[in-house]
Amino acid sequence: AGFDATWFRLDDDRKQRTHFIDIDFPEVMQRKLALIEVRSRLKEQFESMHTFSSLENFAVTNEKYSLIGVDMRDSLTLNTLLQSVKVDETKPTLLISEVVLTYMGRSSCNRVIQWILDFFQECILTTYEQVLPEDGFGQVMVAHFAKLGSPLKCIHQYPTSESQVQRYTHLGFDFSVCVNMHNFYRNYLSTDEHNRIDALEPFDEIEEWQSKCAHYILLFGLRTTANISKQWFEQMDKDFRSIIYLKKDTLTSSNNQINDEQVKVDVQFDIYPTTVTYAQRFGHQSILIHEKFAWTMGGFGTVDGRHRRLKTIEVLNIDNGDIQRLDNHSLGKSEKQIF
Repeated sequence: AGFDATWFRLDDDRKQRTHFIDIDFPEVMQRKLALIEVRSRLKEQFESMHTFSSLENFAVTNEKYSLIGVDMRDSLTLNTLLQSVKVDETKPTLLISEVVLTYMGRSSCNRVIQWILDFFQECILTTYEQVLPEDGFGQVMVAHFAKLGSPLKCIHQYPTSESQVQRYTHLGFDFSVCVNMHNFYRNYLSTDEHNRIDALEPFDEIEEWQSKCAHYILLFGLRTTANISKQWFEQMDKDFRSIIYLKKDTLTSSNNQINDEQVKVDVQFDIYPTTVTYAQRFGHQSILIHEKFAWTMGGFGTVDGRHRRLKTIEVLNIDNGDIQRLDNHSLGKSEKQIF
């Protein structure tokens, strides 16, 4: 929740058809209420009708929009406050967690997720948070949040999209699906939206932005009836690209483990024996030349343990797996040797 103003931007029809609830620490919600109070346009839309409190925790509502100040790890108080603002746990509910759960320790975080599954009969939990802490960009990212005093406490326990999907399904969601923001931007936004974004302002740090997007995911956990879950699964299998997904009924009943075939990634890899290691890259480009050589260039990656822009070109011989690494300034001298 924080200072997000989504409810105020909804049209009148959506405001009437939904019950929108913001949940955050009491001190954050107090500041949010104070900001609403001094802004006439916001205050006109939200005139609280009821207030409920439990020690320092509280809930304020006009029956269409509720603000709840509570530590989400305190499930008993959270239950009480949700009931006080008349949340109907039987209705389909969308829960949005925008970089929230990863700030908790693993046990606390998983208890919150388990509480969601226990409280709501039909829901979708949408999570936006970080992954890939071990590469060059990830190390800088983790250090950045630690320096801010907000360490990413769960990222090393669930470092990949696959581990996040497995986690949600193990905890009890009927269906879980994940896509990183780089693939989301490339595959699921329309051409018109791409053009709109590109026209906003000149932007020349494309590779760095792509690196950042590759380290953030959208993760969905679905809890619903079997028929709806089946429809979701079939639609994902048909339409989505570059996603990872898992159904609850693919877990074995004996040990709750996941078979290799149950986490699907629509990318195929061929392994070539080679003594040269490819650089870790993000935001790079590759091109196939003469149906034999794959050239990879540009982007950011790890060099000598440091995250930096890469200046080398790597040439992979697809037939035998040999790799040549070129300095792009000496490219002209190397072309004859390659071809």
